[in-house]
Amino acid sequence: MRLTSLVLAGALAALGAARPARADEVALASTATVAPATDHLQLGLEADGGSDGPVGHLGGALLAGRSFWQLGVGYGRHLDGAKPDRYAILGRLRLLRRGPVALWATAAGSWGYRSAMRQYARPGYDPETLNVSWDPATRVSAGLAGRYKSGRFQLSLEVGAGYNVNKPTCTVSPPDLPCDAPQVKAAYGDLAPFEPGRFTPYLMAGLGVDLLSYADDGGAAEPGTRAPAGAEPSTARPKDPRASEGFVTPTALTQPAGSVTITSRMLLADEVMYAITDRWQVGAGVGYIPQDEGEGTKLANASVKGEILRAGRLRLAVAGGALYATDRSNILAVTGVGPIATLVLDGAGDSTVSVAAVPGVVFSHERYDEEHTVLGPGALLMASVALRLVDHVKLLGEVLDIDGAMWLGIGGARLYWRGLSLDVGAMRDSSSSGVLPVGVLSYRI
Repeated sequence: MRLTSLVLAGALAALGAARPARADEVALASTATVAPATDHLQLGLEADGGSDGPVGHLGGALLAGRSFWQLGVGYGRHLDGAKPDRYAILGRLRLLRRGPVALWATAAGSWGYRSAMRQYARPGYDPETLNVSWDPATRVSAGLAGRYKSGRFQLSLEVGAGYNVNKPTCTVSPPDLPCDAPQVKAAYGDLAPFEPGRFTPYLMAGLGVDLLSYADDGGAAEPGTRAPAGAEPSTARPKDPRASEGFVTPTALTQPAGSVTITSRMLLADEVMYAITDRWQVGAGVGYIPQDEGEGTKLANASVKGEILRAGRLRLAVAGGALYATDRSNILAVTGVGPIATLVLDGAGDSTVSVAAVPGVVFSHERYDEEHTVLGPGALLMASVALRLVDHVKLLGEVLDIDGAMWLGIGGARLYWRGLSLDVGAMRDSSSSGVLPVGVLSYRI
């Protein structure tokens, strides 16, 4: 018996149970049992400058990702072009890291006007210029970037090359003849293989800053911190009373059951939305847009949206709607239904990234010309990002592609408190060179 007691006492002592544990030991033990830390989902801004990179000579990007990958959207300006705007979708993958220094592989798809020229001289003739332009250029780029990170800030140097995949417009001047004209081919042969500007190397330097880092438990954390693995995202509702929408684009989030939301866009188009359940809502609205001359445009719309899937941070919904617009000369009717996908970046849904595709049918008619009645398919593609900066303030950005014929971009901020929200921003479309103010006022009862 005495031997057995000694053996048990020795075993308990070896396990640390022969005496009561001190408070510091309990804390140390509880820390040791936490699962390994996981990366946070990070959001950051980056400013770039250099030669003709994916975003031109000067630009910026909004990036989201983890410690080893990033995805983002960028906008920049080409300082030499007649049409300087550049738009890009960016992707990055970390290859290796040594302390604060890392090597990344980069890839991008970008759009914007690009042009190049090359001079030729035949003996006895004045120099002639080969002019090549893409309007727009669809360009793919790949490169390598070295990055140095210190706290929330990072410096980068990227080298790579871009390739314009679509066919350009090519002329030779003087006397402004197409490159495939018989006279040009007789003098120079086939110039197509020598298109200048199709392949473009670039060198870019960048400065980035981490805005926010979202822990896996759904809460916002300081950049560079970590959270225990296995924590489930929060199911709390967003504080933003209009998280179900941006300026004009929808998200896959819905309003709480029984709520009524009244929205006015520039005091010109008003809408009432009712949430039947926590996952289904319906809405209807009317509007009137005055015109400089003649009768204004009358609007009417109806919509329905339902959330069909919640999987971690991912939300999927299906939305359908109809729009009717008419003035003295024209009638337009549009109806469609399609999916919406939203990635929730924080626990409640105040920061999100959303994409939507709504195929449908378009009917247009000119009252005074029967030959201009059109009935056919159409599609609306939308992407949006909402980023909560501090309590009651978030940034909004949206892009819409209307049947491949026109795009619309909107950016600004949302202020919200309890059931009230106010959006202020600016809008630009592909048919104009200026920007227009945008304002949306909403109240949820």
